[in-house]
Amino acid sequence: MNVQPSSGQNPTTGISASGFKPPVPPKAEDQASFQNSKALNNALNSTPDVRPEVVTRGKDLVSSSIYPPPRVIRQISSLLAIGIASQEKS
Repeated sequence: MNVQPSSGQNPTTGISASGFKPPVPPKAEDQASFQNSKALNNALNSTPDVRPEVVTRGKDLVSSSIYPPPRVIRQISSLLAIGIASQEKS
């Protein structure tokens, strides 16, 4: 089978031979803009390392006899069983 490109097409780029040139992307600046990263760093620095309300909630959940809920335990055990079964097949 012999495929001939059409006469007005460049076979490697698919652009017509009419002289069209794709736009040249602007050159990258030598300096990057870090305005947003400064704001992120400031927000990170103002966030406390330990949030007491989250620690209290975690302690309450751990001491609870109904956490995690039985439904979640069943789902996790099912996922573990699937993983074990797939390892045994390989």
